[in-house]
Amino acid sequence: MRAGNDLARATACCGDLMPYKIFEGFGEIASQYDLALIDLWGVVHDGTSPYSNALDCLDRMRTAGIERILLSNAPRRADAVRRQIGGIGVPASAYDGIVSSGEITYRALRRGIPELENRNRFRYIGPPKDAQLLAGLEYQEAAALDGADFLLVTGFRNDETETVADYETELQVARNRDMPLICANPDLSVMRGPLTLLCAGALAAHYASIGGHVVQFGKPYAPAYDACIGARDLPLSQVVAVGDSPRTDIAGANAFGIDAVFVAGGLYRADVGDPIDEQRLNRFLKASGTHPIGVLPALQWSAESI
Repeated sequence: MRAGNDLARATACCGDLMPYKIFEGFGEIASQYDLALIDLWGVVHDGTSPYSNALDCLDRMRTAGIERILLSNAPRRADAVRRQIGGIGVPASAYDGIVSSGEITYRALRRGIPELENRNRFRYIGPPKDAQLLAGLEYQEAAALDGADFLLVTGFRNDETETVADYETELQVARNRDMPLICANPDLSVMRGPLTLLCAGALAAHYASIGGHVVQFGKPYAPAYDACIGARDLPLSQVVAVGDSPRTDIAGANAFGIDAVFVAGGLYRADVGDPIDEQRLNRFLKASGTHPIGVLPALQWSAESI
């Protein structure tokens, strides 16, 4: 039986029956699934080091026969994500595959997309570490905006000091020239240790708000989930997504037709309480318009595995 079929809580909160269950650990629903799509930042690690309970949970998932795909909105190729997380202590044994928004962006632009027909020069916006996202493809980086056909955005050039306002002039000029903006990370913000930093999605959202044309790759869009499932002959009822962002992780899973579990202890910990405040949690998820089948305080197998 699908886990989401019988999860209404018996108690009311804020006048509404909560359509999800708060689990102590993923082990409570592990038998329902064969494939788990797991977010990285805020779920497996905080941007600087992994959560020990998450690594334990991933190991137990493997023992339980669950295939684990790390589905991340990281704006870099999958191999680069693998090296990055390995460098902060996430071992290769913790997952069975990686799908990143950067990889999806690369592959889409390699095939070609209608928005870039007859456009091959891009103005790059993002940190130097991600500047080689399109290396090997027939696109050229323009040294200045006036020599570009489109914007390629992976993030802020300095996400610790800059805000969207720092890009207002640049984005307005691009909008006036009808330049498409290709966003390789739809996230609005991300955790890095104790900091919450803006992501490429914040620039994409502003560009769209001033009338610019935006093309985004990654969660919550269907190609990200297609890339995870691939040619597997697997009913969607046996797939679950686990993440800490209603806007991307939960909304994307809802739209694709798979179960989703919200991790309360990630990016939105301050919004839902730590420990979880059920009234705040219910208001937060209701306002998001998304529908997880369950909530975890963190990616952990059980309360005892913390």
